[in-house]
Amino acid sequence: MAIGSIRKKDQGPIRPSWSRHSQANLRSQGQPDTFSRSEPQQFPQLQGRIQVGGHLLKDPQHSQYPSSRYEIRCYAPGPEGAVRSLSVEELVAAQKGPFQSELSFGVSPDSGRPRRSDESIGRIVPKDHSLRIDSIDMQYQHSGVNRRYFQQLTQVGAIENFQVRGLVEAHELEEADKNLRQAGCSHYQLSPGPIGAEWLEDYSEPLLGGGRVVPAPFSGGLQPLLESLGEARGQRFQPHGLSGDFSSQGSVQQGGYQRIGGSQAMVYGEKLYQAQSYVEGGNMLSGQRADGTPYLLVGQDSMDLTGALLEKKLGRTPSPEEVRQTVAGDYGVSTDQVFGIEQPGAFHLDMRMTSLAPGVIGLQDSPLAARLQTEWLAQEAPLSEADQQRLDRLAAEADQAARYEALTRRDLEKAGLQVVSMPGAFRNLAKVNIDGSNFFNGRHGTNPQGEKYTILMGGTAKQEEYLADFLLGQGHLQVDRLYFLDPEQNGQTLGQHGGLKCRTKPHGQV
Repeated sequence: MAIGSIRKKDQGPIRPSWSRHSQANLRSQGQPDTFSRSEPQQFPQLQGRIQVGGHLLKDPQHSQYPSSRYEIRCYAPGPEGAVRSLSVEELVAAQKGPFQSELSFGVSPDSGRPRRSDESIGRIVPKDHSLRIDSIDMQYQHSGVNRRYFQQLTQVGAIENFQVRGLVEAHELEEADKNLRQAGCSHYQLSPGPIGAEWLEDYSEPLLGGGRVVPAPFSGGLQPLLESLGEARGQRFQPHGLSGDFSSQGSVQQGGYQRIGGSQAMVYGEKLYQAQSYVEGGNMLSGQRADGTPYLLVGQDSMDLTGALLEKKLGRTPSPEEVRQTVAGDYGVSTDQVFGIEQPGAFHLDMRMTSLAPGVIGLQDSPLAARLQTEWLAQEAPLSEADQQRLDRLAAEADQAARYEALTRRDLEKAGLQVVSMPGAFRNLAKVNIDGSNFFNGRHGTNPQGEKYTILMGGTAKQEEYLADFLLGQGHLQVDRLYFLDPEQNGQTLGQHGGLKCRTKPHGQV
């Protein structure tokens, strides 16, 4: 059975001629605003310590105020379902203080040693709001998506009190530091490390209390992995009349990117373990239920690949319980809280779902996203015949995607989780198997003062306004602040089947 190609670093961006995610007239840090309109209201923020300029989302002049036109848009819940748009510039200015950058030297990569079957290790760092983030790791680049996200995350870090830690080639450390200082950035640290692909989310998992786990290598290289995956997808999807021909697991195996996780462990003085399972980080969501019980959601692709590894080791087909025990041992959770979740028509879970609250998962509703996208496009200009043909393809693609999403919902509900359907991924109409915007692939955390926040990729003004109202106004996302980053990066990063979460890795404690 053929399956789609894995994510590649050198795949060119899909031109956004029909993704419509661009927001015209957004301005960057330090640039003056050509509009004279000022924010009409002041709102208490940071536990009431400061007053920040802003306005209500429902204000008819919403798009013309400075907070709506800045490179980072920030929203906060108000009383009775109101949503407030806040000035990020004022939030940053209120928190900024003297800053001394940090540079580290002298690191060599390692792939770690295999975890013993009887060895207990710490629990995986959660990927929901229970994590009190102290730092977010990225590969720093001098241009492109990672540089833009790095700079913007330092602004959010100044507000929420976390540091952005960049891996950069050793001979470029001082130049990178100079560029960041000139851009007005603070709250960052730079360290040397091997530069490969940008997808740090996939390469390793930090553990609470210290330590780091990298996926097990697949003996024989990439081809055995792809063969095992193709066979497993066929067995799972064919009874439902569905195809497993979408993007594949395997990028960590193909690139040997466990070494990048190893270099992070060396930089930060962490003990490194090699898992007995093969789970790429984007295909695993760790979180806590309302009663504090940790859980682990693992895409069924990764459960099946782990089963294939165990079969080689044991010389027999492992039971589902043995597969769960292996994953549980690798990531420090109870076996009965490890759940295999069917792939939602995407190669990683984090492209179609995210945590909204303890025990609550937001899951993509492709038909609703397609209907909204069609409605918004029709409002912009009359649709041509060619436009309508593209939208018809979008609707057909959405109906097919909904069949995968139904299987995913089934597994999430079996895991005892509440599922909220939401339009969080909008397709690029020039190529409907690529996202134009994605609001699942973000980061959640809590700051040292106990305030919760979420950082998402950006989208069109209509998309962001809809999501801000859905998440904050309707109470689906219980946070103090919701951030949207630069939508101009979507074309390049989503054209490579990855987003903000894929490029970052947070650390902290619960």
